[in-house]
Amino acid sequence: MPKKGLDPSRWDKPVIQTGERTLTKRDVFNYYSDPKIRAHLLSQLQGNPVLAIQSLSPDQKIYKRNFQADTPIQITSANRDAHNKNDLAWFAERRFSEFHPVIRSKTNKIWVDIDPGGTQSPEELKPIAKKVNAMLSKLPGVKNTQIAFSGGRGFYVTGKLDDEKDTEEAREQLNTYLHSLTQENPKLTLHPPKKDQIRLDTSTLHDKGSIRALYSLNSDTGLASVPVSEKNLDSFNPNVDAHPSNLVTKSYSPVRFGDEYAPGIPAQKKTHPIPRTENKTWTMAVQEHAAKRAGKHWDLRLVDPDTGHAHSWAIPKSRLPEPGGNPLLAIQTPTHTARYALTFGENKPKEIKKGYGTGTVSIKIKEPIKVVRSTPNTVKFERGSERYQLFRTKDNAWLLRNTSQKKEAQNSAFVEGYRNAFEKMGVKLGGMSTLPLEANDDDMPVGALSKLLEDLPPPPQRLDQKRRQGSPYQTRMNQPTSWNSPMEISPYMAVGPSPILGYW
Repeated sequence: MPKKGLDPSRWDKPVIQTGERTLTKRDVFNYYSDPKIRAHLLSQLQGNPVLAIQSLSPDQKIYKRNFQADTPIQITSANRDAHNKNDLAWFAERRFSEFHPVIRSKTNKIWVDIDPGGTQSPEELKPIAKKVNAMLSKLPGVKNTQIAFSGGRGFYVTGKLDDEKDTEEAREQLNTYLHSLTQENPKLTLHPPKKDQIRLDTSTLHDKGSIRALYSLNSDTGLASVPVSEKNLDSFNPNVDAHPSNLVTKSYSPVRFGDEYAPGIPAQKKTHPIPRTENKTWTMAVQEHAAKRAGKHWDLRLVDPDTGHAHSWAIPKSRLPEPGGNPLLAIQTPTHTARYALTFGENKPKEIKKGYGTGTVSIKIKEPIKVVRSTPNTVKFERGSERYQLFRTKDNAWLLRNTSQKKEAQNSAFVEGYRNAFEKMGVKLGGMSTLPLEANDDDMPVGALSKLLEDLPPPPQRLDQKRRQGSPYQTRMNQPTSWNSPMEISPYMAVGPSPILGYW
């Protein structure tokens, strides 16, 4: 069953809904896919821990700082790659609607969140924002102050510090200056406001504190946090100037869910590099593709579960190379989705009705493999007892080689060691050309069996000392013994009487 986040029917369900506007998952994804929005957000989020808000529905929100315990969320790219867990699109595709860069115990940034306590409109807060901005710009060590609409009902005023400061100390000093404003205007407060008051809030300025990133949506209102110059502040209209549809690049073509270059190939038609990793379990699939245009061929997929990428190659045969056999040419193709690689044509052939790849597809092989080591130019993996190496030769041309030792060579090495062991004892082996190998014999070098037998202790005596006293066997056992002549034995049993004990 497909994951809920990948279900097409969910892309038109509301993520943010107010009385004035509704944003669906598709709207949010398209907003965060816009190149200008991506660039603005990445400049603030990259290199910082991130607080992300996931809107499962307009009424249900989850605040997330970590993927797992002690693993902070990091957003390091904005390539519209919904399979990369560190890409902005990965979050947008999973209904994350809001992003906050998080500060630590030291900060080079301070801010004041100007919030209304009651029904005051943004118009009433604009003169307060100007006053706070003027005050911050005069503080020692503060530069580049800026006013921004918060995306809600208030404004942020931020300032950069010349040097990093202890976060708690920076907040206390800021509150000291803000206190003078509250003395001048009784409608201003540093504490939770009454209905007729406006709060100058610095409570989020602490270790692991944050405010909404510029151009991040507000998950309650559907408006974006945007910078506003002081000269444009009076004419600023949040419902127009902060509406997401008015912020995206006009020439940008939105992504519609399900848009693909071809089945299994996202619209970007991108070939993702193989990650550097060791000793990971991936899934290998081979799909038979009877394509009308390209002809019948087979597609090799190596699916990385960490990224969801199905790294793909077109190969001329469904059967992988034999040990010691000729390598197989593999032409790398755009990265496919894991869902396509592992399910399309699984139980019966499935048809691609039109466009690129028109024809039928069926899965011939699907099984786990162990990726021993991978780099952007090579993949070494184990499939059962066999080992393979897939390596780039030039551009998108690769070779797939079976690097397992040939079984015939293993068998002959074992037989030679077996024969040498018995020849040392004067035993002639008959009727033995090959022997089946046990699992532990695969790596046994020539002569290892001989040494093993030489080191074995003699078998326990079958007669106690009292019974052997004076027995006819005692004399024989004290004399040097040898085979009188080579004796024929089968590969599994020596034929003839014991030269020592004289009985069978």
